[in-house]
Amino acid sequence: MIKLKQLLAEAATSGSLPGPVTLTATDRINLETQLKDAADLQQALQSKIDADDADLEIQKAERLAVNTERLIASFELKIKEQCLNLKRFQPSSQKDLCKTYYENLELLNEQLLSLRAGIMPDSDDDDSGDIETGGTDFRRSSPRRRKKPKTTDTVTAWALCLGAIATVLETIRRIFPPKDKTATDGGLG
Repeated sequence: MIKLKQLLAEAATSGSLPGPVTLTATDRINLETQLKDAADLQQALQSKIDADDADLEIQKAERLAVNTERLIASFELKIKEQCLNLKRFQPSSQKDLCKTYYENLELLNEQLLSLRAGIMPDSDDDDSGDIETGGTDFRRSSPRRRKKPKTTDTVTAWALCLGAIATVLETIRRIFPPKDKTATDGGLG
């Protein structure tokens, strides 16, 4: 047992054991700002708003989604490195956190692709717009996919997507916990 501890200590001092990845203050501020913006926009979309306001909020949500994709891309290398470190050296609760992050990111990507394609979550329930004749499937030219979705459907879909954005960002925040707060507040907490 003593030899194992000694070997681990030597490996840690030689740098062969990876340490935890930390975020810069700028990265943390960007993450917190994006998370707050997602929550604010989601709340705005869930409140009763008229069609013009809804269009403005949806445009803001689209810009937030693009900015979030950029933010996640900037974090991607750090996230992969942190999750590899967690998988090797940390408890299972943190392994689960990385798994949750990748699952949430996959769900978010699916939602964004659907929204950008103009497909609302309930669009597959109704097949009345599909025309089949003589074994030929004309689903690709279905008028249902080409017509613009109702504003309330779009607002609801974007509100759900903003919830997914917030979930992914919150998971990133939990993957990279802030440094010890006692150092920043002088221990007066």
